[in-house]
Amino acid sequence: MLFGADVAAAWPSPPPARRLAYEMAIAYGYLARLFESWPPGPDEPWLGLVRGPVRLPDGTERPGTRRLVGAVLAVACVLVAQRSGVWVAAKREIGPAYRATVGGRAADVVDVVYNRCRIAWGYAVPTGRAEQLELQQICTGALSFLTSFEATYREFLHSERNAPDAARAHFAAERLTSLAAAPGAVFSGVPPEAGNPPLGQGGREFGQGERE
Repeated sequence: MLFGADVAAAWPSPPPARRLAYEMAIAYGYLARLFESWPPGPDEPWLGLVRGPVRLPDGTERPGTRRLVGAVLAVACVLVAQRSGVWVAAKREIGPAYRATVGGRAADVVDVVYNRCRIAWGYAVPTGRAEQLELQQICTGALSFLTSFEATYREFLHSERNAPDAARAHFAAERLTSLAAAPGAVFSGVPPEAGNPPLGQGGREFGQGERE
């Protein structure tokens, strides 16, 4: 929106393959930030996936799941696009789109992370014992979903090394080198700030400018 006029439609869109490469890296950046202090300590609850506080309406703060929700939705969104070529604009539509396009048990994970962590609990860790046990189960499913994306991303990068777009091929080679430095580690081969690849105009970080 610029001086009352919607100019977003006039912005050039990146070529589909370049946008996919960009958004894959963005999704991985979300995971790198979520897992930057992973693995958790022996007494840390929720598998170390609750990161950073969330401010409640009364001004108090409580441990939150915003990073977890962002990572799950970012990964689900890019997997939908990889499978179908369609980019989902609204967060609330990502779960249904994932179920329709990718499916499988992971669709339940995407749905419950959005509907419970974001909608029901407003990103805050619930205070009731039963709901905290539910959150533990949600984190277990989310951990499996998110860690499986690393293999998907590595496979994607290997295919990108032969891309006709020199920028994409160069970025893929560099990223694979970074990942190879930490074999078997969970998202520790790439620093969190490396989530934004220099792949040209048109990409955007997940969560900016989306409808709820």
